[in-house]
Amino acid sequence: MEVRPAVIALSKKYGIEGWYFGGGQAQTFPFPVKAGDKRVAEEVYGVGGVPTIAVIVEGKYKQKIAGASDIGDAEVIIASLVQGALTVTEAAEQAGHEITVTGWITARGEYFKNAQFSVTDRKTELRLQPWLPLEAVKSPFRNNKRPRLMSDVVRKPVVLRGSVKKTDTGAIFIVKKELSIE
Repeated sequence: MEVRPAVIALSKKYGIEGWYFGGGQAQTFPFPVKAGDKRVAEEVYGVGGVPTIAVIVEGKYKQKIAGASDIGDAEVIIASLVQGALTVTEAAEQAGHEITVTGWITARGEYFKNAQFSVTDRKTELRLQPWLPLEAVKSPFRNNKRPRLMSDVVRKPVVLRGSVKKTDTGAIFIVKKELSIE
């Protein structure tokens, strides 16, 4: 019920097909809802619960968006995937090429000591080279507005342009341009 307005809004912009797996009362939506195979949903699309959106672009499964908070931010992710952005899982294999990637920002570690930032599609994480300041004690601007910090974008859906660089410990995404942050 919580994501119903967001799902209806998405259905007006993108072709949505609903699947119903039983276990409760099916809701009516302004798009087709049909009986689905729960096993296929789990094995092929990784659906583990409700609500979940499986994003399929030109017949190819791209990623799932699960949970009320992620679905509320789904439009940024879906729009960028439709326009050719890669999921983090796809981007992790694209070392050396300039690409557009979409996902959510995560952070680990102690913020000012050993913070590590990543972009994730909730399946794969790709370490990020921070492109915004970690802290700004005093604003250099006359209006006292501080610049946006890395902490401001954690848990936000993003669309970033950059490249993947292989390292001894995996890979890192080097941001060249911020295209969108919800």
